[in-house]
Amino acid sequence: MGAMLMKFNMHISQENKGFINGSTRAFTLIELLVVISIIGVLVGISVGLAGYSRRKAMEGKARSEIEKIEYVLQDYLLNNGAYPTGLVVNSFPSGIDKKDPWDNDYVYVRTSKSGFRLYSKGYDGEEGDKDKDADNIEAGK
Repeated sequence: MGAMLMKFNMHISQENKGFINGSTRAFTLIELLVVISIIGVLVGISVGLAGYSRRKAMEGKARSEIEKIEYVLQDYLLNNGAYPTGLVVNSFPSGIDKKDPWDNDYVYVRTSKSGFRLYSKGYDGEEGDKDKDADNIEAGK
């Protein structure tokens, strides 16, 4: 039994010999840098997509609020025979935001007795510049 125990101890010590001499396989610096750069690219893509999704959600909210305001204006037309000359935001029913998601006022222009233009200026708060995100989200579009 003593010989068997000695043989077993010898076998273990020979397996651990590689760890002492440093001959085990490890990652190189290049491999680690490649993995870190891939992770960085993936994080950059996901952050960009999150920002894009947030902008699209805000645009959707603005469209939804404009539709709600349109219904209020249609109701006003039915009751009064013409659209109002201006938006009276205090008369909005509860649940309708008085400002767009970018904290700008909605723009209402009465074009005729039976017509109007209602829109949000978008995130930059300025009219025009269709290249910018969510500029001029209009009613009925």
